Formats: sequence, C-alpha cells, structure tokens
Amino acid sequence: MAFATLAGMLAGALIGGKAAGAIMTGTVAANMQQQLNYSREDERQADQLGFKYMSLSGFDPGAWSTC
Repeated sequence: MAFATLAGMLAGALIGGKAAGAIMTGTVAANMQQQLNYSREDERQADQLGFKYMSLSGFDPGAWSTC
C-alpha cells in the first residue's frame, strides 16, 4: 500500500492544479481506510479470542468487573 500511496502523491504533484489536491487527498484517504480495515479486523479477532480463552479458563466473559 505504501507504493500505491507514493505513486498517487507523485501523480498529484506531476499533474498540478486543482486536480492535484484531489488526487493527493484521495490517495491519503484510501491509505488510511485500508489501515483502519486491518485494525478493525484485528480488534475483532482479539475480542473473539479473549472471549474464547476466558470461557476455557472458567471465567464468565459476560460478567462485569468490580475493579
């Protein structure tokens, strides 16, 4: 993804004008969206594994903490 972002930024710089800003902004936004997608999927997997391991160890994953 870093190569695609670099290519988009370079294309925007070479084109210039109003289109350059739109291309650069779109490239950065697409890169950020891609990173968020991985983060959300990783967080979902961590929650699922945490629930599984708590259940297997005898803890109630649905119970509220008193700490």
